[in-house]
Amino acid sequence: MPTVTFMSLYLNFLNSSFPEFILKSSNITYLDLSQNTLFGPLPESLAEKLPNLRYLNLSANGFSGRIPPSFGKLTMLQDLRIATNKLIGGVPQFLGSMTQLRILGIGENQLSGPIPPVLGRLQMLQRLDIKSAGLVSSLPRSSAT
Repeated sequence: MPTVTFMSLYLNFLNSSFPEFILKSSNITYLDLSQNTLFGPLPESLAEKLPNLRYLNLSANGFSGRIPPSFGKLTMLQDLRIATNKLIGGVPQFLGSMTQLRILGIGENQLSGPIPPVLGRLQMLQRLDIKSAGLVSSLPRSSAT
């Protein structure tokens, strides 16, 4: 499927780990796998295999583990929604370098720890969802203006 650019498998009762066939579709710019029962870790190779992503919605699944550092290489990503999973390990610093982000949804996970001040660098950010993520600090000053 090398020519597919838009893929929405939202609410399809998918019950597996991350579907490997998707990683073979390198032209995808829009990927929505939300509201399924996908589980296991988020694939470390996602950024390498799908470098053109602008929209990524993996919310409301059962993904676990940490947010892979390789996600920081998704430089064109404008919308990242990974809320309502079982992700752990805090809010990664690299999210602050994803300068195109307009929407960041990481709430309803088990992230814990502080909200990193680097999120204040996201000049394009319009919506931040961090509700019920187990975070224990206040918003960085630079993001409150």
